Amino acid sequence: MLSAGEFLQQGKRTSGVRWPCNMRFTSATLASVLVMTQMLVAMPAIHLLGLERVYFDQNTAAPPELRKLMPEEIQATSSSLQTSVRGDPDTGNDLEIRDFPLPLPEALGEVSLRQIVIGAQSRRITELWWVLYSNAQRSDVWHFTGDPRNTESKMLSNYSIESIVPSGDTLEIRVRGEMFRPQGAWWVTGKAFLFSWQGSSLVLSRVQNTFGFFQDYDIGDSPATIDVLTENEVNGGFESRSVDAVSDAVLRKCRFKDPSVDEDWKFNWTDMEYTALCVTKSQKLRTSYRAFDEPSFVERGGKSN
Repeated sequence: MLSAGEFLQQGKRTSGVRWPCNMRFTSATLASVLVMTQMLVAMPAIHLLGLERVYFDQNTAAPPELRKLMPEEIQATSSSLQTSVRGDPDTGNDLEIRDFPLPLPEALGEVSLRQIVIGAQSRRITELWWVLYSNAQRSDVWHFTGDPRNTESKMLSNYSIESIVPSGDTLEIRVRGEMFRPQGAWWVTGKAFLFSWQGSSLVLSRVQNTFGFFQDYDIGDSPATIDVLTENEVNGGFESRSVDAVSDAVLRKCRFKDPSVDEDWKFNWTDMEYTALCVTKSQKLRTSYRAFDEPSFVERGGKSN
């Protein structure tokens, strides 16, 4: 039996088969079709593993009011991309629910990731649930919250998925991170969680901190400044480039919008990545390097530079 990873290489050849209407089916041809059908039917469930590396908890028991939103079986779909926002009458919390189809070969069946965000409109620290469905059957449940009690005393962002895209032989989940603190401190980040195949599982292999904007607390002595960071793959590792206390002139030149001031601000991955790359072209920057398997600050065991 082929693993899911091997199906990635053969998916285009084993899915969407069209048989000519005048083709004569010999016993050998029918046997081949039967074998192919059995292989597809017997395909094991796809799993999403390794997220404990970034402080997710696996298979955490969901509270009763959420269980109805992550049933054991859902209707398979490849186009359910709309966000559903509603209030929970049991808790008073706002819920954001969205299904993301995973861009995998058709031979692997319908695989989607359901995201449930609790408190995005009403809480400083939100709760995040990721529920993976393989051929409409629930296969994994992951839970995350940026509470320092769960993250080695680190103050991390509230996370949510921005998009999921194929990236060569890997799958890239682009994660939006936000945190707005009292006294004006805030940060907005974009991270790429990259997954590779191990058997029938997609396993987190590395984390790229694609861009980040950080404003410190306003203590009144002087205006709060903004620091900017980017991280890119270089020579088999990651190069981090950061600029502290970016000048207003550079921020204007690079089309920066302040999420705490601009009323029309919206998270836009492309625009924020452009601004971060523009700022970090500066000569007055700090650089550092880490290997793919070396944890960054947002990973378990990682430390700030």
